[in-house]
Amino acid sequence: VGTAMGPAANVVVPPATPTATSMPEDPLAAKGTVTTSMWSQGSIGVSPSLPSLPPPSPTRLVLPLSSSMIVKGLVVERCRVMDSAAFPLWLSFENEDPFAEPISILFKFGDDLRQDALTLQMFTIMDRLWKKDGLDLKMSLYKCVPTGPNMGMIEVVPNAETSARIQKEAGGIIGAFKQTPLSNWLKTYNGDAILWAEAIENFTRSCAAYCVATYVIGVGDRHNDNIMITKTGKLFHIDFAHF
Repeated sequence: VGTAMGPAANVVVPPATPTATSMPEDPLAAKGTVTTSMWSQGSIGVSPSLPSLPPPSPTRLVLPLSSSMIVKGLVVERCRVMDSAAFPLWLSFENEDPFAEPISILFKFGDDLRQDALTLQMFTIMDRLWKKDGLDLKMSLYKCVPTGPNMGMIEVVPNAETSARIQKEAGGIIGAFKQTPLSNWLKTYNGDAILWAEAIENFTRSCAAYCVATYVIGVGDRHNDNIMITKTGKLFHIDFAHF
C-alpha cells in the first residue's frame, strides 16, 4: 500500500500474548471488600490462614512495683473497691511462695501518681540521710509506680489502718476529739509491756519524722484519712496527689 510518504512499509505485528483464563468478577471486590473468592483466587497478597488465638495467660507475673513481687493470680474474695474519693481497687494476688501471705496493691485511677512517686522518693532520701547519721525514725516507705496518665499502682503497707477509721470505731463522729482512741487501738495489738514500749517508741519516732518531712516538702491536704498507723505503732502519710 503506497502512501504520500513513500512506498509501503513492512509492518511487524507482535504475536498475541496469551491471556489468563478470566475469573467471574466478584461484585464486592470492585468495592474494595475482601471476599472468600478473593482468598481462593489469590488476588490479595496476604496469607489466607486465620489469625491464631492469643497465648494463654502467664502462670506467674512480676508486678511493676518490685521485681520481688511475683504473683500467680488474683485472690478474688479479697479484692474490693475502696471507699475513698477516687474509688481505687484493692487487688490481692496469690504469692508465688506458697508459704507467704498474699500480696496486696492499690490500683488507682484519677490522680496524678507521679506526684506521689516523687514525694515518696524525697521521703526515701531523707530517711537515708537520717540513718547515715545513726537516726532511725521508723518510716514506712512504700512503693508507687505510675502506669499511665492519672493511673498507677501503690504498694499496700500490711497491718495498718487510717487514724480516721480508728477514731470512728472508738467514738463515731466525735472520736477524733478524744485522746485515747489511738493508744487503746495500739494496746489491743501490743498487750505485752515490751511490745507496748516498742510501739510507743515507733509512734514517737515516726510521727517526728513525718512532721519534719511533710513540712520541708510543703505537703498539704493532710487529714486523718491520709494518716495511717501500723499495728506496731509506725505512723506514716499517704495520698500526695492534691497539694
